[in-house]
Amino acid sequence: MDKNQQIQPSSISEDSSSNPVELFVTLLISGFIGFLGLGLILAESFTKLNCQRDSLNSGSCQIIRVGFFGQSTKQNVLLREIRNVTSEQPIESEWFNLLITQTEEEIKLNGFNPEQAATIQSFLKDPSQKDLVLQQPYNRQPYALFIAGSFLLVGACSSVATIRKIIDNRNQ
Repeated sequence: MDKNQQIQPSSISEDSSSNPVELFVTLLISGFIGFLGLGLILAESFTKLNCQRDSLNSGSCQIIRVGFFGQSTKQNVLLREIRNVTSEQPIESEWFNLLITQTEEEIKLNGFNPEQAATIQSFLKDPSQKDLVLQQPYNRQPYALFIAGSFLLVGACSSVATIRKIIDNRNQ
């Protein structure tokens, strides 16, 4: 080494995790993962049947279908128009469909069980029962909510870690 040659300080390499573009992309991806998990949770749908009886054959049932992201539809059916309620099991499914037969049409409700069809039949035959509320049992696979929750948790933790890194970099 020459006497006149000075040792130059090596250029300080930035930690790749403090690069603003990479932090932004990481935050964007973790946010997407979190929203994906939240979307899977909110995408859960169910059907509810709410029947009210005023007198012997006077009353109605309201079918409420809550779908993706809380979107709901309501359908009213008069008790006097209901002729029969049966259940059928589609091929390769553990859940049943309820078929509510009316004078003019047939209404199909997915994801119920045969006991619930019997409960509705009992309500229709017994005028002393004033109300009936049935909700579709939870019909997703048990692990679906776990997977959705995991996406939400990973996305949230990753976002928090990235935000903390951004704050730490600004404070230095």
